[in-house]
Amino acid sequence: IVVLDNGGINAVGTHSELYDRCPAYRKMVDLQKLEEEEIQATQKTKDLSEKLGPKVDKWIEAKLFCKPDLNIKDVAMQIGTNQSYLSVYLNKHHNMTFQVWLNRLRIEESKLILASKEKLSIEEVGARVGIPQSYNFSRWFKIITDMTPYQFRKLHS
Repeated sequence: IVVLDNGGINAVGTHSELYDRCPAYRKMVDLQKLEEEEIQATQKTKDLSEKLGPKVDKWIEAKLFCKPDLNIKDVAMQIGTNQSYLSVYLNKHHNMTFQVWLNRLRIEESKLILASKEKLSIEEVGARVGIPQSYNFSRWFKIITDMTPYQFRKLHS
């Protein structure tokens, strides 16, 4: 291998010789490896999204998030993957942890119920969307919507 620098020969040798003794060559090789790794990581993320995205969407459409006591392992099994892949998918595509994602789905569903003509108690709404403890339901509702379930209902009734 010949390494050219500013139009002239700077170093001649095998790949490993040049990697060991030529900083410019080492930097170029390292940058190429990083680019290749980034391309591979991007492709893996794309593949993961293409495989998991439709499965996650079906799971959401079936409103399986309304079951209480869900954990990432259970949801991953229901979707047909493992918890590591589901976690990576949620972090990369939704920029949130499993627990935040799950509770966002639940709170969005509770907003539909609270704005409907059904006059369930706040506790009943929380239980219907999978958060049976009224304190936790109200706390998550406030975190996600910046208002209490009662304030939301009053605003939308």
